[in-house]
Amino acid sequence: MKNFCAFSIAVILISSSAWLILNEYTQKNPDGELEIKQAQGEDYFFLQHSFPYGKIDYAAHRDAAASFKKSSALKTTDLTQWEFVGPANIGGRLVDIEFDPVNPQITYIAAASGGVFKSSDWLGTWVPIFDNETTLSMGDIAIAPSDPNIIYAGTGEANGGSGSLTYDANGIYKSADAGSTWTNIGLQNTSITGRVAVHPTDPDIVFAATMGDLYGPTPDRGLYKTSDGGATWNNVLFVNDSTGVVDVVINPADPDIVFATTWMRTRHANTKDYAGAESGVWKSTDGGNTFSQLDAANGLPAAGTEYSRIGIDLCASKPHVVYCVYIAEDYSFYGLYRSIDDGNTWTETNDAALNNSMGNGQGYWYGRVKCDPTDADILYLIGFDVYKTDDGGNSWNTTFNYVHVDQHAIAIDPLDHEYVLAGNDGGVQASHDGGSSWSNIPVLPISQVYRSAIDESNPSSLFFGLQDNGTVYTTSGAVDEYAALFGGDGFQSLVDPLNNQNILVGYQYGNIYRTYDGGYSWYPSTGYGAVYGTGNWNYPLTADPQNSNVVYTGTQSVFKSEDFGGFWYSISPELTTLDNSGTLVFGTITFIDVSPLNSDIIYAGTDDGKVWNTLNGGGTWNDVSSGLPDRWVTCVETDPFIESTAYVTLSGYRFHDDMNHVYKTSDDGATWVDIGSGLPDVPCNCIISDPVIENILYLATDVGVYYTSDAGASWNPAGEGIPIVVCSDLKIHNPTRTLVVGTYGRSAYKINIDLMLGAEAFQNMPFDFSVFPSPVRSGIASVTYSFPQSCIAELSLYDMKGRMIRSQKASGEKGNNKSAFNFKDIESGMYLLQLNGGNESFTLKVLVQ
Repeated sequence: MKNFCAFSIAVILISSSAWLILNEYTQKNPDGELEIKQAQGEDYFFLQHSFPYGKIDYAAHRDAAASFKKSSALKTTDLTQWEFVGPANIGGRLVDIEFDPVNPQITYIAAASGGVFKSSDWLGTWVPIFDNETTLSMGDIAIAPSDPNIIYAGTGEANGGSGSLTYDANGIYKSADAGSTWTNIGLQNTSITGRVAVHPTDPDIVFAATMGDLYGPTPDRGLYKTSDGGATWNNVLFVNDSTGVVDVVINPADPDIVFATTWMRTRHANTKDYAGAESGVWKSTDGGNTFSQLDAANGLPAAGTEYSRIGIDLCASKPHVVYCVYIAEDYSFYGLYRSIDDGNTWTETNDAALNNSMGNGQGYWYGRVKCDPTDADILYLIGFDVYKTDDGGNSWNTTFNYVHVDQHAIAIDPLDHEYVLAGNDGGVQASHDGGSSWSNIPVLPISQVYRSAIDESNPSSLFFGLQDNGTVYTTSGAVDEYAALFGGDGFQSLVDPLNNQNILVGYQYGNIYRTYDGGYSWYPSTGYGAVYGTGNWNYPLTADPQNSNVVYTGTQSVFKSEDFGGFWYSISPELTTLDNSGTLVFGTITFIDVSPLNSDIIYAGTDDGKVWNTLNGGGTWNDVSSGLPDRWVTCVETDPFIESTAYVTLSGYRFHDDMNHVYKTSDDGATWVDIGSGLPDVPCNCIISDPVIENILYLATDVGVYYTSDAGASWNPAGEGIPIVVCSDLKIHNPTRTLVVGTYGRSAYKINIDLMLGAEAFQNMPFDFSVFPSPVRSGIASVTYSFPQSCIAELSLYDMKGRMIRSQKASGEKGNNKSAFNFKDIESGMYLLQLNGGNESFTLKVLVQ
């Protein structure tokens, strides 16, 4: 969950302390007191994907993921590899951490939307081990205590928001070889996994706590049990179609005793009810075949009263000691309870000190407890921060102080209980003194990217707006050298191509700030006063391609600045009607684009299914939505070759209509043609035209990146090497022919699009670039080309998978050049020869015989 910043000062200096404040998402109330303000970004993805039907077709998403995976596997050309560009040192949201029960140097983590990673060297390096599957949305992982090679992974995040749960899960997976390979073992319709628990001595007996579809009643929720390793499952605890099971633990000394907690939770497009009388604690004494509810008669809160999430855990060495935490109806902390007799009787701990600090009105976002496996008096309470007791709940202190907020997981080494790992929305932190001190583990590529930007003057300088981690950037291009630039949730940045010290950034709902000194000082944009905070969660921010000082944003109207965000003024009437009656600001402009051929041509898309344009710089605006589906508009792209041509991408699913997700106009929006018929039924998030090659388009979807070389008549998966993950944004750095994609869960990647497209992309080569002889025989070949001015030049040879084979310096004189390139010992086959000179890059397909 996020709490966004409100600023009232004119200049903000981003020091380390300021960065901490920004990332705690705090703000000052009118009396100057610090308070927490809850933002509602968790609704953004659902509303985007479900508009206008109010529901998501999860089966269609699964089919789309399978289709993308199959199409990628069948490719025999275009095997160019995507290159990971980070960030790897910022982190992202985790849902679980697990130690190998016999070898603590082996650790597993589950990322909310990034899959499962494994470290075998005390967190030094991490390897993704779930990337061959069709979903990376994770809920929990569990290692069999009796056989650490057997691992169960439940897909689908159980936390109540922030986007990941919009993307479909696919049930429970099992690995019998420590994560090297996985098999889906069912429960595909349970949607969300709260916890998985494995029997202490029989790895075939497993419980899966499932929450079902968050956005509608469904019988596919409850506590499931298998006794045959997942071949069959039985629902052993079902309350009703709006109540799931979020937590389950097994007594390791007496596995007939099983505890589970239920959570009544329903949500609609713009409202939520995360509490109900059906939320409670349940106990089984027959191995999980039947359950009885525990209530006031046992010392717990009374049944029939509305509670939100409930978390439960026990001490592995003294399993008769059990703890549970209740979150109240208003999502604040309610109470922490302890039992010392296997849950027969409970007493409330001395938890008064936690009442005003734990939960912050969003306790459903965490609401878990973790008991030390060797000391029943030590308990970690997982909330906005981490709270710890060493005396069974009589006294409390915060631990893992000043790490990232929003805690979701604690793991304790069973062989050394001072070695503790914390997992949160910022990744993993490690402590060797029970959380008193800690160090960040900065090597997990699991950032959730909303938007991206590239510094035109330095293609190594990348900017990413991240969920829960602000805006980050690197100037070196190193994957582990990203630094914080601005706080809150990060979205679109703009870097002035003529002076990269001028940068625009912002946080949710259209709060935009500018710097003129590379980020040392920040100034709030002015000119649209009261409309601040009425923009889209993921607001638009666009520069005029012909004049970088001219930039655009939008709320209900389109705003223009002629001084790079210093002052804004409206250039349109209201194109949509604001609705902030629910949990999310709705009725907003989502995307703006300006024609690179004519600055008077501007398009705007909205979240209520409208596309508008102006052909005279804002003098008049035209509703050009006729012929388009009534869906959330995610992107508008004006064509770089023809003024009257533009493209639109849409979110949502078909639901028996005959509409797709990508459309093209060739007559300024008067009519639209569907060019997405070759794509699966999956939301499309961004489309971008190749700036130098006509009819080539790149498309980011919820399952991967596609491209077309025939204006949408056919589509192909782009490149190789990215798992099936939500691709949220695309940017091109044309001088180096680099395409960058931001993903929601696996950070970002880049690819050389000339290598990916091959010789097909160079039918209209602007100068002579040739190799003699052709085909090339093993040995020295002559390469000819020309440059308009002197530069440093280099020739590089790649195979058809994008792997560099050989590179050497080349002549870079102005005018015609000839360089000798060594093809000696190069195996026969097709290759790509790339010429780099100055800021230009060109590629030629070469056959070696």
